[in-house]
Amino acid sequence: MSHQSLIKSAVLDELFRICCFLIFYIILIGLGAAILVGAFWASFHLIFDILPEVGNIRAMIFIVMVVIGICLLALMLGIYLIKPLFSFRKNTKATRVEVSESECPALFAMIKTLANNTKCQMPKHVYLSPDVNACVFYNTSFWSIFFPVRKNLEIGLGLFDGTSVDEVKSIIAHEFGHFSQNSMKIGSTVYVTNTVLYNLILTDDFWDKWLDKWCMMDTAIIRYFGIMTRGLTNLIKRLTVCVYHFVQKGYLKLSRYMEYDADNIACQCVGTDTFISALCKVEVLANKDNLYQRMLKSLINEQKMVANYFVGKDIVSKYIHNKEIPQFSFDYELKEPVRTYKVKSRVRVKNVWASHPSLEDRIMNARTIASLPSKTKSESSWILIPKEVSEKVSALFTSIIRNNVKDTLTYISDEQFAEWASNEVKENFMDERLRPFFGNHIFEFDLEQSVVVPLESPFTEENALKIAEFITGIEDWQLLNQVKNKEVDAKEVQLDGIVYKRNNIPFEKFRIELDIMHEKVVRIYSDIYAYVCSKCDEKKNLAYRNSFAALFYAQHIGDTLLPQLFAHRENLLKELNKATRRDEDEYKQLCSWVMDYEQHLKKVIAEINLDWVAAVINTEEYIMKLKEYLKSNHNSNFSIDTAAINEMFQITETLSDIQGAIYGMSRHTICDITTSVLDNN
Repeated sequence: MSHQSLIKSAVLDELFRICCFLIFYIILIGLGAAILVGAFWASFHLIFDILPEVGNIRAMIFIVMVVIGICLLALMLGIYLIKPLFSFRKNTKATRVEVSESECPALFAMIKTLANNTKCQMPKHVYLSPDVNACVFYNTSFWSIFFPVRKNLEIGLGLFDGTSVDEVKSIIAHEFGHFSQNSMKIGSTVYVTNTVLYNLILTDDFWDKWLDKWCMMDTAIIRYFGIMTRGLTNLIKRLTVCVYHFVQKGYLKLSRYMEYDADNIACQCVGTDTFISALCKVEVLANKDNLYQRMLKSLINEQKMVANYFVGKDIVSKYIHNKEIPQFSFDYELKEPVRTYKVKSRVRVKNVWASHPSLEDRIMNARTIASLPSKTKSESSWILIPKEVSEKVSALFTSIIRNNVKDTLTYISDEQFAEWASNEVKENFMDERLRPFFGNHIFEFDLEQSVVVPLESPFTEENALKIAEFITGIEDWQLLNQVKNKEVDAKEVQLDGIVYKRNNIPFEKFRIELDIMHEKVVRIYSDIYAYVCSKCDEKKNLAYRNSFAALFYAQHIGDTLLPQLFAHRENLLKELNKATRRDEDEYKQLCSWVMDYEQHLKKVIAEINLDWVAAVINTEEYIMKLKEYLKSNHNSNFSIDTAAINEMFQITETLSDIQGAIYGMSRHTICDITTSVLDNN
C-alpha cells in the first residue's frame, strides 16, 4: 500500500471514530435531557401531589429539600454535559511574540514562497518564541468540528543557533506540509473533539468549584444529591475515557503518517540532505537548550540574570560543547544524528500512542525521497530575524522569568556572564572523559574485593560501549516487562529482529544475557577504582573509597527507600485534597491513612544511618530534628493536625535533599580525583 493510500485509510478510520464520538455525545446530551425532564416531573409530582397531603412540618421540609436536590442534580448534570458546546480554547503562550511582515520582511518572504510552493494559505498569525521548536496551532470552539479554522504558525528562535537559512526553511516547510495536507483539513476537527472529551474528563472549572461547595453543604439531604451528582459524572468520565482513547489512538496513527508526508514536502522544497541536517541539528539544539536552562537556574539562584537570552546562549555554547553537543555552524550539514556511546535498542514495540515517528525512522524515510539537490551555498538563518525583533523576544522572556522569581534579579554584562559561565562549567559540569562512566547510574562493586590493578587505563571506548550496552539492556528489560504486564498497549514485540507474542517473550534468555553484561560492567568499575587508587597517595585513596561508599549508600536510599515513600505521599495527598464533606467513619479512615504515612516515614528515617549522614554532609541540625521526630507521634487515629501533616511532607522533602546532597558531593569528589589522575598520566 502506498503512503497516500495509508493516509487516506487513516483519515477514513479517524472520521469513523469521530462519528462514533458524536453519537456518544448526542446520547449523553439525550441522557441529560431525560434526567432534566424526569427531575421536572418528579418535582412537579412532589410539590403538587404529595406535599399538600403531608401534614407533618418536618416531612414537608424534607420533601422541599428533596425537590431542591433533584433540581440541582438535573441542572448541574445538564450544565456539565453541554458546557463543552460553549467552550472556547485559545492556544496562548506567554513567551510568544507576534510579528508582522514589516518587522521581519525576509522571514515573511520565505513564508510566502513556501505557501506558494505548497499551494496553501498563509498562516493567520506568525509568532516567535525562544523555544527550539516550530509548530502549527489554532484557537477553537466546539463548532470548529463543522467549521475548520485558520491556522497560526509559531517559530522558535532556538532553531536559529548554528543553522542555515535553508535548514530553517526546511523546518518551516515541514509545518507548511501540514497546512497543505488534505488530511490536515480534519486536524481542527480532531483537535476540537479531543478538547470536548478533555473538558468532560479532566478540566477543573467553575462547574467543579460549584460541585465541591455543594458536596460540603451543611444540609445533609442536599449534600447527598451533590454526592450523587459527582457519582454520575464520575461514571460518565469513565465511559468518556474509553471514547477518548478510541478517538486518540486513530488520530495518533494518522499523525504519524502525516509527519512522513510533511517530511516529504519539506524535502521537495529544500532537498533531502538539508532536511536531514535540520532534523539532526534540532536534536542537538534541544540538548543544548536544556543545559542552558540548567545554568540559568543556577544564575537566578544567585539573584542574577543575563541581559540578552540569545546572546547568553551563544556565550554558553563556547563552554558546554562536547561529543553529544558538538559545535557546528550554519555552513556545515550533519549527515546523521549525534550519538555518543548510545547503543541501539534490541527491542522494538509499535507505540500506538506516539504522535511522531522516531528520528531514525524519519531520516530513513527522507532518504527514500527523490528530491531537489540541496544547495551548496547558504547563509546564517539569523539574517531572517532583525536584531531588534530577537531582542524583543528576549526581553519578554527574561521579564517573565523575573516576574516569576520572588527575589529581585540584577542584569549582568555579557563579559560578567561569560566569566560566570566558565566557572560554572568548571565547577558543576563533568569532564567529557568521565561522562560515559560517571554520567549515569554508577553500578555498585565490592570495595573490599582485591582486584589486580590494570596496566592500562580502563577509560576506553570499548568499556564505555559495554556500559552503554548494559544501560540499554536494562531499558529493554523494563520495556519487555511493561508489555508483559499490559502497561504498554502492544500484543507483540520485536526482539533482535524476531517477533514474539506478549506471552512468549524469552525473558529467561534475556535475563541471563543481562546478568553476563552486569558482571562485565561491575568489573569495569572495579578496575576503574583499582586503577585510580594505584595512582593516588594514601589520603586521596581514603577519600576515593569513602566517596564510593557514600555514593552507593545514596543510590540505595534513592532507589529503594524514597520511591515508595513518595508514591505513598502522592496517594495521601489525593485523599487530603478531595473536596468533600466526610462523615465520622470517613474521617477516621483518613486519620488512619495519615498515621500509616507517618509510620512509613519513621520506618524510612530509622533505616538511614543518621549519625553517618551527619558526619558526611555536616547537617547536624537536620539530623537532630529527624531523631526528635522518631521519638513521638505527631498524628492520631482520631484527629488530623494540619501542621503535623505539613511537617511530615517537609521531612520527606528533607530526606530527598539529604540523599541528593550525599550523591552529588560524593560523585563530585570521585570525578575530581579521577580527573587529576587522568591529567597526570
